Amino acid sequence: MPLRDKPPVLPDPLLDPAVQDCPYDHYRSLRESAPVHRMPDTGYYVLSRHADVRAAMLDTDTYSSQYDYGDIASFNASPMRIVDQALAERGWPHVATLQRQDPPLHGRDRELVRPLFAPRAIKALTSNIEAKVELVIDGFIERGACEFVSDFAVPFPALVMAEQLGLGDHDLPTLHSWVDGMLAPVTRPLNDAEASAAVEAELAAQHHFADLFRRRRVEPGDDIVSWLVASRASGDDAVYSDADLQSIMRFLLTGGLNTTAHALAHGMLYLTMNPGMWEELAADPAQLGRFIEEIIRLDGPVQGLFRRTTKPVDLHDVTIPAGSFVMLRHGAANHDPEVFADPESCDINRQELGQHVGFGAGPHYCIGAPLAREEMRAAFAALLTRIDRPRLAATQPEPAHLPSLMFRGLSRLDLTFEVR
Repeated sequence: MPLRDKPPVLPDPLLDPAVQDCPYDHYRSLRESAPVHRMPDTGYYVLSRHADVRAAMLDTDTYSSQYDYGDIASFNASPMRIVDQALAERGWPHVATLQRQDPPLHGRDRELVRPLFAPRAIKALTSNIEAKVELVIDGFIERGACEFVSDFAVPFPALVMAEQLGLGDHDLPTLHSWVDGMLAPVTRPLNDAEASAAVEAELAAQHHFADLFRRRRVEPGDDIVSWLVASRASGDDAVYSDADLQSIMRFLLTGGLNTTAHALAHGMLYLTMNPGMWEELAADPAQLGRFIEEIIRLDGPVQGLFRRTTKPVDLHDVTIPAGSFVMLRHGAANHDPEVFADPESCDINRQELGQHVGFGAGPHYCIGAPLAREEMRAAFAALLTRIDRPRLAATQPEPAHLPSLMFRGLSRLDLTFEVR
């Protein structure tokens, strides 16, 4: 008898843009039927229950953050070779810092940037952040309409980030393309041409920053880059090479730009679809803090991040081998009914709100969370004051979200509104 061909390995639903667009039914199925799910085409193990995700975040001995980007992008093997070769030949290869380090080295790198996000630093930034919100709103308010993603959600945190990094306003149009180039190979399947375009964007960012490092060593300013390059002289335990600095800058950009933009857009979409909440917040802005936490829980920008097991793990009758990649699915954990009552609804008064893992937990808790919260507070406070009755000006595209294995962001949000 002739041998039959093996059936093809079908892509996992988490790699399907349609599922990424609305993943919560799939998350429910995973939590109920496969709390430890092995993606057949990548070999990743996916944890979806809140207790398991949080426990893994806290257990850095078992669930390590040290891995190579090329290893996690198994769905992009050929594209990642293009990226790695280009960076090795014409730029700086990725090195492990911050997000991809375990204690105690993670603590060393975290301490380097911690003062930049301390309460005193955020308080000092508040008036400047509020001024930038007003500036961005000024750019579209007279039209009575906007495409909220490109007119507000993206440029506002980019303005804040650019100033912190010591970049000029002329660099703003390129920041978004840099971040997309850095993230594309590890968040969505690419062909070789797309990988080449992505790495060219990252190389452009690297060479821009390398020149900035050189200038700030000679003429330091009041910005993050000056702080980072000066830290190289502070002792053997804090000596950072240019490759280290490039990876820290990569982390700051990818962790603080698109994520805040995605959260702002989802918050605005929810308020547009729920005018009663808009009126409630306009009447009582003190509730904004709870609204922001609930949006991060309900539709957070970070849907899943990776760890690598250092030893075999037995969980829910599944053995995860040592050296396996485990995706901690934040988005699924934040909808776990074992923790959050009626998890699909937005309830700013829920008692369990502080238990969400939208910013992570444990040693890798998002160091930029205070800045993200302040940016969102300032943004919605200004929007609630200056516009009224926001409503959709066009049907959302299908899919409405950008394709990404790890992040969740609207591609556009067309609005009309009244000017207060």
